[in-house]
Amino acid sequence: MKNLNILELSILKTIVEDNKNLYPYLSNHFEDFTVKDRKYSGVGVIVNFGYRLEFQEAKKFNMLLSSTRSLFIEGLDYEVSYALCLNSDKGNFLEIISNGEDWDGSYSSFKLI
Repeated sequence: MKNLNILELSILKTIVEDNKNLYPYLSNHFEDFTVKDRKYSGVGVIVNFGYRLEFQEAKKFNMLLSSTRSLFIEGLDYEVSYALCLNSDKGNFLEIISNGEDWDGSYSSFKLI
């Protein structure tokens, strides 16, 4: 399994920070994510997660989280959208997509504001 890159890690930290009032326990877990694979769609990337630790789920859950912060990636004209999907069935992923621009998921710099 691969490690998260700086863009993915920054997005996860932003989502966790912006949702800490509703889901305070998330900050204890996201650094244990690993990357199973990255699937490129032509307008973005879906990062499928593994998890370094094994644990028993007490309850079923399904969350779709994002942030109000804007993400801009150098070379793209428009803001980029992102969302984190977490569920108890281990189908956890981060989706990062441009808003209609061709994009292969690569970046040289980005801003989260």
